[in-house]
Amino acid sequence: MRSVLYKCLILIAILSLRALPASADACGYTGVRIEGAQAVEEKAACASIEKLTVYFRSIGIESAAPTIHFYFKPEVILPGTETRVHGYFDTDDNSIHMTHFEGQAGRMPWGFVWSEAMASSFLLHEVAHLFAISYMGGDFRKLQRHWHEFLAYSLQIELMDPELKQRLLQFNGGATAFEKPGDVSSMHYEMDPDRYALRAYFSTQKWGGVTFMKNLLNRKIPESLVTR
Repeated sequence: MRSVLYKCLILIAILSLRALPASADACGYTGVRIEGAQAVEEKAACASIEKLTVYFRSIGIESAAPTIHFYFKPEVILPGTETRVHGYFDTDDNSIHMTHFEGQAGRMPWGFVWSEAMASSFLLHEVAHLFAISYMGGDFRKLQRHWHEFLAYSLQIELMDPELKQRLLQFNGGATAFEKPGDVSSMHYEMDPDRYALRAYFSTQKWGGVTFMKNLLNRKIPESLVTR
């Protein structure tokens, strides 16, 4: 009997390290729900919301309380494809689908070993899409996809763990800023997303930092950046 009880306790301990119960009203917001997350993932989701709330406020944008449903899963496939991804934001229902942090251990963005800080930054990338699209409203479709990625990558690098950010910018892989906004294209994004991410960040800094980001969010930039 003691042996059976001991085994049951071990099983309970193991399960406690796995997914937490679905959390409604998460992160202090009535509109946030987190499902399937481990403790570290729920913490990272809430931290991403907080970081982006503070960032948007710093550029004069008071964001509405977020409405978002996070799903953490062993594997995430991009809809309509067979491609495994870190995660994606679904604009249809304001949901973020993320692969469990530990399930991505073999991936090496920018050639770096996968880590909690790296995983958290990719979660923030998806939350950045949510904040940007929520702010833009129905006009978000007027901004080309590669510009949405430009924006999310810039915020991902800007707000990632400081030590990881320092290492990444020192590494940089020879990436440089684009000469002008008109040079940014879907081709650059599709050919090498890692390099595109760095170029997006460097370009944002070159073109005015937070001022450029605010203009991009408001589409108050040259018409060449906006689809008709």
